[in-house]
Amino acid sequence: MEEKPEPLERIRSLFNEISPQFDNWVNTLQGKVYGYVTWEHLKKYLPLDKNSLILDAGGGTGRWSLPLAKMGYSVILCDISQGMLKQAENKIHKEGLSDKVKIQEEDLTNLSYADQMFDFVLCEDGPISISDSQKVVRELVRVLKKKGKIWASVLGRYSLALTEVAKDPEKALKHLSLSDVRPKPPPCANSPPPETFIIYDQSSSPGADDCLIDAYYPMETCL
Repeated sequence: MEEKPEPLERIRSLFNEISPQFDNWVNTLQGKVYGYVTWEHLKKYLPLDKNSLILDAGGGTGRWSLPLAKMGYSVILCDISQGMLKQAENKIHKEGLSDKVKIQEEDLTNLSYADQMFDFVLCEDGPISISDSQKVVRELVRVLKKKGKIWASVLGRYSLALTEVAKDPEKALKHLSLSDVRPKPPPCANSPPPETFIIYDQSSSPGADDCLIDAYYPMETCL
């Protein structure tokens, strides 16, 4: 059965609640490896012009906005959760980057920004996956300049299975929709990754329909 997007108020409420502890995962081994690998790949797609304006869509506590600002980019960090934005604001002020990062509360399915406003759009850590994915992608493409790029990640069943496998292997396998729980051979190199990264180049695609995805899952999948 097809999963439905999470209600916006539930998304806002949950992330307000967990915002004080949200960054704890960043300091775990998994969080550090994820951050390193993601950043090494992301850097290759960033604009060459450091005067570029970047949208950190659903940027939460500012994990990616801070290093972008330190590189010299101007960043608008938007999120639906005031709690997450408060955490980001504290970190940005502490780092002395308030002149480089602007914080705004926004609904990704209905952004207030003008068409073709941003040189680069970042939507990392799965915001697309917990909202109405098609509406979000249309909005991200709408605010992107014609020769800009979008970096986005989409979380799904494979990510959920990884979080469960250590404590409940049987439950993890069920998330993958396997018919039984007999031992399986190691996954081959072509197995779907736990997180899908999407790079969208506005200069080579005629419209939003070329990058539409349909990958939302219940909120618990993304936490």
